[in-house]
Amino acid sequence: MGNNKTKGIPVLILFSLIPVIVLLAILEVGARLLPPVAYNPAATGFMGGGGALFREDPLLMWRARPNMKGRQSTNSGGFRDDEFSKKRKKNEVRVLLLGDSTTWGWGVAEKDMYAAVMESVLDNSGAGKDFNIIDGGMPGYSAFQGRLLLDTELGELQPDFVITYFGVNDSHARPGLTPDKDIKRAPVKLLGAVRLLRKSRFYNDMRKLADRARESAKAGESGSGVIKRRLSPEDFRTAMDGISADCDKIGATLISMNPVWFFNGRVRDDVSRILFTDKGTIVEYSGGNPVYSYEPAAWDTQKVLTQNPGIPPEALFLDYCHFSPYAHRMVGLSLAETVLAKIAVSKIK
Repeated sequence: MGNNKTKGIPVLILFSLIPVIVLLAILEVGARLLPPVAYNPAATGFMGGGGALFREDPLLMWRARPNMKGRQSTNSGGFRDDEFSKKRKKNEVRVLLLGDSTTWGWGVAEKDMYAAVMESVLDNSGAGKDFNIIDGGMPGYSAFQGRLLLDTELGELQPDFVITYFGVNDSHARPGLTPDKDIKRAPVKLLGAVRLLRKSRFYNDMRKLADRARESAKAGESGSGVIKRRLSPEDFRTAMDGISADCDKIGATLISMNPVWFFNGRVRDDVSRILFTDKGTIVEYSGGNPVYSYEPAAWDTQKVLTQNPGIPPEALFLDYCHFSPYAHRMVGLSLAETVLAKIAVSKIK
């Protein structure tokens, strides 16, 4: 008889949960019948997860929406590429691109992105390899987000090369902004459950209301108007060192591109020294010791873009930082040459 009572406990628990499940279902339906709570937290990065192109992410803060169609089509992970596969082809060489909206190809067609240019050049190089260029770029991403992405998702693809392009967003600053490393994020082990939970409109509305209340309470605190950066120079260095260590762990060769801007009529990389200040504005570089500079061995983006003196600087950019199709082609061609040169002296079979 004792065993029968024990067997009946799960049934009792199941029946006791029915009212809770019904209540949650009613709340979810009610939430979907009402307009969603409008809230774009100032604490997150400048993309904030909002807009038609983006959705919030409990670890990465935001990412592009999956399975979009049209000019900016995305795969199931929200990346501007075909579906990624862990299964490798025979004789395959994998090149993973990590970066921001420049790597994403903001403002240009997919065929003009440096990822596509690289793949075309490498496939026709006669190297006898099956090249797979994986574009893991995401608009607005910092090196901090790039490292998280490599740690938790893209590192599993086991790339032979990792090419990074970070720096433009890392130094973004504004009053009250919370640095990337200080933003609360879900534990990696619970990511799947949290991402599933965030499909609930009721859960999202309650979370936004709670976040809005907390931010309102902080608004009156001293120091809330202080300009803060997403990443300090030290944080940036830590993130890039972490990416380098991850590459060593998975046996990938790291190629770190230094960021460039179109500033005061010139292609410049010294602006990175000014952006990493507490002023929150871009000002003319006037000398002095740089706050941060890339390693000398970093891939020299500025040199590649300015190697043809017949091309005016304004033809290389769509705005202050995004490459034109011509610049994408120059970068893609040069990166392809770099990869081929490294393969020639490496142990990649």
